[in-house]
Amino acid sequence: MGTRIWMYHRVLPLQATAFGHPSCYHLRGTAITPEAWVDDLRRLQPVIALEEVVAALEAGAAPPAGNVLTFDDGYAEWSGLVADSLRAARATATFFVTTGMHRGAARPQAIDAYYWLLDQARAPVWRVTLPGGQVCHGDLRTAAGKRWLVIESPIKRALVREGAEVQAEILAAVEQAVCVRVAPDLAAALYMDETQWRRLARAHALGAHGVTHRPWTALTADELATELIRGRQVLEGATDARVEFAAYPDGAWDARVIAATRAAGYRAGLIVGDTERPGLFTLARVFRRGD
Repeated sequence: MGTRIWMYHRVLPLQATAFGHPSCYHLRGTAITPEAWVDDLRRLQPVIALEEVVAALEAGAAPPAGNVLTFDDGYAEWSGLVADSLRAARATATFFVTTGMHRGAARPQAIDAYYWLLDQARAPVWRVTLPGGQVCHGDLRTAAGKRWLVIESPIKRALVREGAEVQAEILAAVEQAVCVRVAPDLAAALYMDETQWRRLARAHALGAHGVTHRPWTALTADELATELIRGRQVLEGATDARVEFAAYPDGAWDARVIAATRAAGYRAGLIVGDTERPGLFTLARVFRRGD
């Protein structure tokens, strides 16, 4: 048996949302059910720490056999359901936290707000004009139509790529189209706070996942440095933990991102999927997709 690094995001029950379809996270594949998560903990034994893999590679040795569990972003269920089940299984994980995904944030991440709007929508058929003039048609009458909006639509791509000002403009247009406004307490419902970060850090490793979750390949040199350095400073300052590993948001990386991550003092960087250039800053992860 070799070493495999698994990437998780959310652990959520299957509950019908607007027009009877699964949530956006389940349609996107970034959520698995609690039952599936507990089953994973059972079948993926032995679970090993990411530190063991990195230390072995740094020493020029083969990493130990086993499965590494990692989580990306910063959702509230990590500090409850996920942490409780890890404790029961006597297993460890590495949690890559985007520090802007915080319970006290003025607004949720743009993608989370977009998913919430689709899950709560009151209008099944609508259209949105994006800031550049492109018109996107939405159809929530079928799960396939919703899945397209979640994964492939121009709205989704723009929200991932653009900065905060354009994201806000797009979300306002979606709110009007679906006849729902983003709940003012959505960030508080979705994310953790410093107390929960500290609780996780007592038993597990915390890793850096930036500040804004924008893909690092799309950033200027100064923006990239802020994501790498400020994100780590906030986590370390809040938890007294050492943050030594980074996961590239949306799995976006290139030679420039790797160089900046190494220069910022990280020991390793994690990608999604395999690469022809394996190494400490291109550690491959298996995306654990939901059903």
